[in-house]
Amino acid sequence: MPSPRLLPRATLRLHALPIGVLGLLAVQVVAPRTARAGEPCAAAPGASAPTAPTPAACAELAYNAARAFVAAGHAPRAVVAYRAVVAFDPRAPLAKSARLELGRLFQTIAELEAAADELETYARLYPAEPEAPDALADAVVLRVGAGDAASARRGAELFHTLYARANPGRAAELRLGAASAYAARDDWPGVVATLGGHDALFARAAVDLRVRARGLLARAHAHGSPRERATAAREYEAIVAEWGDGEAAAKNLAHAYPREDEGARLRRLARALVTVGEATYQAAEEARAADVDSLPPPVYAGPLRPTAIRAHLDTRVRDWLTKKRLAIEKTEELYKRVLLVRPVSPPRWVVDASARVAGMWGGFGAELRRVVPEAAMHLTTADGVAFIQLVYAVADPIYGRARPAYRTCAQLSTKYAFVDELSRGCDAWLVKMQLLPRLDELLPAAQPESSPVVPSLPARDTP
Repeated sequence: MPSPRLLPRATLRLHALPIGVLGLLAVQVVAPRTARAGEPCAAAPGASAPTAPTPAACAELAYNAARAFVAAGHAPRAVVAYRAVVAFDPRAPLAKSARLELGRLFQTIAELEAAADELETYARLYPAEPEAPDALADAVVLRVGAGDAASARRGAELFHTLYARANPGRAAELRLGAASAYAARDDWPGVVATLGGHDALFARAAVDLRVRARGLLARAHAHGSPRERATAAREYEAIVAEWGDGEAAAKNLAHAYPREDEGARLRRLARALVTVGEATYQAAEEARAADVDSLPPPVYAGPLRPTAIRAHLDTRVRDWLTKKRLAIEKTEELYKRVLLVRPVSPPRWVVDASARVAGMWGGFGAELRRVVPEAAMHLTTADGVAFIQLVYAVADPIYGRARPAYRTCAQLSTKYAFVDELSRGCDAWLVKMQLLPRLDELLPAAQPESSPVVPSLPARDTP
């Protein structure tokens, strides 16, 4: 677009023009009440009515005034001038430039909602302009940052309609961003409505976007009905299969984003790895709920006779111990798969997986101590001691697995500087078992304040 012609009384360069000069020329044309399309704008002082400038000339003067106001740092006046340009002649080429520049100006002064409105309006009115895709994408990003999920989704769908054929990756990323805005406020039906049914779009996008979209969908389905939770499990399985060994996925990122620097690609890789780790972890969680938690301890409820209690221990308890141990060992291997996520294991899920493994062994030992009622331990001195020795003899190997597991959990939490409720549980168990000192024991004991001691002055020699 050719640069706008400056009016005869404003022919100086904008960067060298005092703002007051052009402001005096534009003061009659930038007021919204005088800006009506198709009508001559207000004449300059002393001008006759027949020589009043046309709307195109008024728009040109207002545009130049807006540029000068921006250069001088007068954003509010620039906003008024840009809006006057659009009002004088909305179909003029200058109105097109004014809308885009007004949106960018709002971004500069952190009026993000107004910036998103102007940029989206620009893309809707002029979708064929080269700047339109970037303007619409920026509008969606601004709405996501503001938490306006509905407007972000509307903008993402417009981008999909206008530009997905030429730029499917960006369309997928904007749709994913809109879905994340719904997820941030726990609106899981909104996530499903935004991402569901768009497999074809994400199939043309990079692997990190495919993985993250599936992860967000799986999380949304996990908050639904049992049937939806089954769908979530299938999505998590698909994520693990999609990522594979991680080598091909990492190379795909390098080819998918050739214009991004190494730091940007690493951030994309990190976000994808977090999702892959979550999928691997959730598969182990499903197995724990189905195989480990479904085996409660067979608590004895019969008569308090030594022979009956021993028969209970030799039959039901022995069978439960075997099944429970095998289930925990099998599930532990599933949790360990988080460590195999490549090229780098995600720290959060490594810590949580180690905490779950420790919790399974620690819970197993605690359950074993409940299989015999406390009253049975005091039948007679000999029988009570025998029961205690038997239970502790069986529980000792279990706690032998639990102690190093809890220590590993605490060490990984320290190594990766990640703390959540699960990792705090590891520290609490170690403190309870007197295997880790309490934090207040590591701090110096508070001493009571004592009154300051004023040193005595040496006695003067008397004459």
